[in-house]
Amino acid sequence: MTDWTVMLKRGDGVEFRVVKADAVDWSDDRESLDFTDFQAGLDAILILNSLLEKSKAEQLSKEEAESLIRKLIRTAGRTTVASFERESVLGYFKGKRANVNVVVTQRD
Repeated sequence: MTDWTVMLKRGDGVEFRVVKADAVDWSDDRESLDFTDFQAGLDAILILNSLLEKSKAEQLSKEEAESLIRKLIRTAGRTTVASFERESVLGYFKGKRANVNVVVTQRD
């Protein structure tokens, strides 16, 4: 996983947060900036594949199916490691260091 630095707008200034993730992208509705862990996504796909293979080979009991589904949901839920609301994101960059231009304006 890679370090990403997010610059967040706060009421009293700017906050920098470091997030470890494989990828970063805006959500489908463009309301949040989401950081993703691919390994958790791959694990979820493997669990789903296992579920499909087992159901083809034999009849799963209700308990086995529920257990696999719970495991799938927990794993899929870990794919997003961080999410920030669009209004609070000033910017982001890969790594922990970058040159950032800051323009300071006075509020009336």
